[in-house]
Amino acid sequence: RLDYEYVRETDDKYRAFLRELPDFFQLDTPSTAIRPSVQGGIFVQRYMLNLMVHRNMCKLHLPYFARGAVDSSFVYSRDACLLAARHIIQAEKSLKSEGLPFSTTRLRSLVIIRSVFLASIVLVLNACLKSGAPDGDGDAGCLLDSWRILDEAQDQSATASKLLDLSMQVLRSHAPNHICLKNAPKTSTISSEPANRDLSKPKSSLGDMRQDIDSTYLNQQWQALEGRMDLTN
Repeated sequence: RLDYEYVRETDDKYRAFLRELPDFFQLDTPSTAIRPSVQGGIFVQRYMLNLMVHRNMCKLHLPYFARGAVDSSFVYSRDACLLAARHIIQAEKSLKSEGLPFSTTRLRSLVIIRSVFLASIVLVLNACLKSGAPDGDGDAGCLLDSWRILDEAQDQSATASKLLDLSMQVLRSHAPNHICLKNAPKTSTISSEPANRDLSKPKSSLGDMRQDIDSTYLNQQWQALEGRMDLTN
């Protein structure tokens, strides 16, 4: 419990930091509110700043995400992690819509690819945990957006293709009928490996990739998810 108190305290500091940012660094500030002469630089800085803060918030709450499905003590972490994932995708889409030169090469950055993948994993975990919910998955569109970003990045990053397939594979393993799998990017192929393969013991290059994208956090969730799927059905 003391560890979780630290998580909440750290979360409070991140949120205070975001609240104190100037308006031009806020994601919801319209382009018209920023002087044209400085828009380009401001947009890039705003994008990277929000991406990194929300990525860190995702990582902070991810170890408690699945537990939030069955233990009300951790519902806050589940909601905070999901919201941070949405903000990562929102920041990515917002920058792309501005049509800046940086946006054409941004997906070469491993930091950006890893951030989008982390967001996609949070959204996948949420989809798995809500696979039997009567109201469906309200974040299906956001999950598809994360996949489309990774799909778009395949021409600029060899890592993106592997991360996209891994994200899709996890959803196929636990929610094979999910609507996102029917609308997945056509240029990607979902792994045909058995759904019950032990993801904590990855093979060859997948093992290296898992290590590169914060495997400690993700492996905790693979293990937690197995238990939560039984408890929430």
